[in-house]
Amino acid sequence: MFICVQLTAIPLTLWEYDEPLFSEALIRYDPRIHHPPPPGYPVFIAIGKVVNLFLRDPFRSLVTTSFLGSLVGMLALTAAFSRASGRLAIGLSGALLFYLSPAMLVHSTLPISDPAALALLFISLYFAVRCFSEEPTPRIALLLALFSGLTVGCRPQYCITVVPLFLISVWWIRNWRTRVLALATFTLVCLTWLLAMIDAVGGLALSWQWLTAQGAYFLGHDSDISRGGSSLAELLIRFVAHPWGPKLLSLPLLAVAIGGAAGVIRARSKRSIPILAAGVPYLVFALALMDPADAVRYTLPSVMMIAFAVSAGLARIVRGNRLLIAAGTLLVAGCSMAYVSSFIVERSTTPSPPIQAVRYALRHLPQGTVIAHELALAPHSLYLLQRFHPRRIDEALTSLVNRPETPLWLLTDGGSTVAGSRTFSWRPSDAYGKLTRNHYRTVSLVPVEPARRYMPGAGVYAAERTIEGEAWRWLDRSADIELPLVHGDRLVLTLSLAAETPFASNMVTILVDGVVAGKMVVGRGPARTTEFQIASSARRVRLISERSYVPAEIVGNRDPRRLAVKLDDLAMLYSSKDGLQSISPRREGVVRNR
Repeated sequence: MFICVQLTAIPLTLWEYDEPLFSEALIRYDPRIHHPPPPGYPVFIAIGKVVNLFLRDPFRSLVTTSFLGSLVGMLALTAAFSRASGRLAIGLSGALLFYLSPAMLVHSTLPISDPAALALLFISLYFAVRCFSEEPTPRIALLLALFSGLTVGCRPQYCITVVPLFLISVWWIRNWRTRVLALATFTLVCLTWLLAMIDAVGGLALSWQWLTAQGAYFLGHDSDISRGGSSLAELLIRFVAHPWGPKLLSLPLLAVAIGGAAGVIRARSKRSIPILAAGVPYLVFALALMDPADAVRYTLPSVMMIAFAVSAGLARIVRGNRLLIAAGTLLVAGCSMAYVSSFIVERSTTPSPPIQAVRYALRHLPQGTVIAHELALAPHSLYLLQRFHPRRIDEALTSLVNRPETPLWLLTDGGSTVAGSRTFSWRPSDAYGKLTRNHYRTVSLVPVEPARRYMPGAGVYAAERTIEGEAWRWLDRSADIELPLVHGDRLVLTLSLAAETPFASNMVTILVDGVVAGKMVVGRGPARTTEFQIASSARRVRLISERSYVPAEIVGNRDPRRLAVKLDDLAMLYSSKDGLQSISPRREGVVRNR
């Protein structure tokens, strides 16, 4: 059954952000350009390259690596749990609960580092449990050190779980020679992949600069801005409950896990110590510092610990009856599979929305078109759309603002109401929202006509978009926009305020080349549009708002920007004999719509 489920869960195409980056790394390993993304994953890429020697397709090679990793991980986790509990029924139940949990049903076959790293982690866990259940021999210590070092090299983030697991196991070993052997082996394995990665980055100095930059990004984004002032309760729901699916499934399971954990602690079984050493520090670190958007995938090592507690709790409830343990396990697994089934089936039979958009572009967009991508879709665009000279949105606007003859399209993560857009979607589901970052369910290709091309300057923030198709740019209190050399004689602006803005209205003064062209009051609710005549020689528009606010200071989130109003649309249109040319109901995909 397990193998059939895993085969069913294999995705048809690339989907998430990291997947194209890992695929490119199999072709050319260069962490400096995020092939793969930081922090490098040298062991995982080495395994993928070996598989790719036979399959010669990066995506299929990585999917195969993950599939095989999940099979090996299932066996290793069963062995570790069985030895820790002293019962095969509990071991098999816990491993199945983990691998058939909603979180793993989504992630166990993706072309990313987690499935292979989990397999190595669970092999390490098995040998760690053996250290606590018997007198560890040098062979056991060596294998523990070997697989612990490989786990960190496969997914360096797992050092948070591997290092405590390894150190407490080594501390438990009573023979000093065996301890030294384990420490030396672990150090040697880590140095081997670390030196290979340093060489690929370009030396020790560049590697240090690269790693510290990634660390600074993690501290500034994952552990600060992205957490948005989330309360502990919200973080617990995201990191602990969501991996198990909806409340009707997760809450009873977590209650059983609490009972199981209490029983394990009361039994004072030293064989369970490695499971706690692997899971507890990782969960604490995740709750304290990790990005809640990625919580379900990031927290998988602690999901393993909870799965063990659930199986132990289930065994207590049914008083060790093996048939009832099996029945309870299959019931939970069946509920998990039913919960994710629509999403998993669609993913395994239908190209992902990003790939649908890529295929449409390759088939239908003319030669010479430029595609500008949002940050979320940069890996897909740079990997698969090279013939369209892919670049970031603002970079494309700057280079094409005075080249109206060149077609420009946006590749966006979300919907679009722009005339001529093409939108590609998977069906919405609760599982998609809870178990993923909730990106890429809807992707659009959006044309940018010359009349809506401009260069964003100081005070104009990056474009934002919703799945439903609303798009805008936040403006600072003073925001500059540079117009193309050739443009229409009517400037049409659409501005709005977000519902959460702490003031009900804002007065905005519009200056064209330093001269006041008009004023408008922008309030919450429907966006307001204004239009006025501009000279053909006009080059710069400045919008000065009376009020602004910093979300981090007022609404308690971590957004450090100073925000005044939302720019929903900007167009430079020509007047006609009948008055202003018609404005299509859409709002351009770069800056657009209410």
